[in-house]
Amino acid sequence: MARLLSLMKHFQEILERCGLSSLLEKPSELEAMLVRYKAMQASFEKSGFSELFEDTDRLDKFLETHRQVRSSFTAAGFENLLDDAAAAEQFFQQRQADLESSATASETVAALQAQLQQVTQDLEAMQGQRDALQHECEEIKDRLEALRQIFADFGLEDLLSDAEALRHFLRRHAALEDVLRKLGLGHLLDDPEV
Repeated sequence: MARLLSLMKHFQEILERCGLSSLLEKPSELEAMLVRYKAMQASFEKSGFSELFEDTDRLDKFLETHRQVRSSFTAAGFENLLDDAAAAEQFFQQRQADLESSATASETVAALQAQLQQVTQDLEAMQGQRDALQHECEEIKDRLEALRQIFADFGLEDLLSDAEALRHFLRRHAALEDVLRKLGLGHLLDDPEV
């Protein structure tokens, strides 16, 4: 009996230190608390978190992280995903598909950018060719203008607008050169003033 009294005294001191001395007067509440304790222990073990049940520091960290995650999900409008595993799985599968689609789109954009860069380089090369052709065209125009001026100086500018008349004139000139050379007067072709 002394041992039972000692045990009861010790049990009373434990309940008083824990702030639960009222349970000495209401044993049914103590039983309910112990039933909840065992149920919670079983729930922790069933969910694979038995170490959290035994280590309150780890449990505090876990619950704080959960609170922060829930707060972030709530702020983003996705709190329901924390309470519905099927909805969360569907959500994350869709996000994965979106990421894969985004990666494909990024690859497509990269390919298009490479094509655009090639087209830009080709265009720059063509513009360089166009500039060279324009320069050459300007030189030809200058030479044609010089020829026109020469024909004008000799009163022959009408030959420039009549290809057949120009051909006829050049044939006559060639024939005249041939005659002069045959007569031994070819030197007059080089210097008509002699």
